Amino acid sequence: MTTLKPVLDLGSIGSLPTAYFKGKKIIVFDLDMTLTESKTPMDNETTKLMEELLRHRDVAVIGGGLYAKFQEQLINQLKIDKKLLARLYVFPTCATAFYRFIGNEWKQIYANNLSESQKRKIVDAFQTAFRECRYSDPKTIYGPTIEDRGTQISFSPLGQQAPAQIKRDFATDPKIGYQETRMKLKAALERLLPEFQVAVGGYTTIDITQKGIDKAYGIKKISEILKYKIEEMLYIGDALFEGGNDYPARLTGVDCIQVKDYQETKLVIKRIIESFR
Repeated sequence: MTTLKPVLDLGSIGSLPTAYFKGKKIIVFDLDMTLTESKTPMDNETTKLMEELLRHRDVAVIGGGLYAKFQEQLINQLKIDKKLLARLYVFPTCATAFYRFIGNEWKQIYANNLSESQKRKIVDAFQTAFRECRYSDPKTIYGPTIEDRGTQISFSPLGQQAPAQIKRDFATDPKIGYQETRMKLKAALERLLPEFQVAVGGYTTIDITQKGIDKAYGIKKISEILKYKIEEMLYIGDALFEGGNDYPARLTGVDCIQVKDYQETKLVIKRIIESFR
């Protein structure tokens, strides 16, 4: 069994020697709340930092959204040489799929799709969990609350198109108490769906995938397909706490840095880039 390493944070990485970062051959990021606001494109500063980072190291991004969201939030923001794009690896829907840039286009390397019967079972389980936890939808929602992402079923209480600020306010309002409710729903779903993986991500989301397919699975695929050793990787995410969708990455033994949001991630990337100069 892998012993969990302590998680680093912004305050602790300043004292790390440059050799520490030079020893990392690939930097792995979560997407929402780590590189971007929830479901929004990378801002200009983060984009420039990512472009500079790709000149020094390979980069992988593992997130809960569909590949189309990765295109919108990440890929389309990078106006860079094809040689640099070839150093970027993306793992949508919690690593249930993997895409990389080959030749002149992005190609799917694998996808672990849910069957129709699995999808129906998951949706039914959500309805049961809602009843058990006495959960009801907010007064205003923005699009479907349950989304079929092919390889993953995701629940967002405010709807899939809810603005980031509204989701943040909803998630952090103590009068609403959604985070406590979300963990109750997660526990109910884990009992109802023991053969599936249940994780929380972003401000409000609950993601369900096939058992064993999570951020740890993504780290293992990076090692298997791209031939990187665990000690050569560095993972950066906002939900490395137990129950968070970044937590499984820790179980692989990979070094991890916890960030509060994408603004902190910028500072972490700057520190990494400085070590290569």
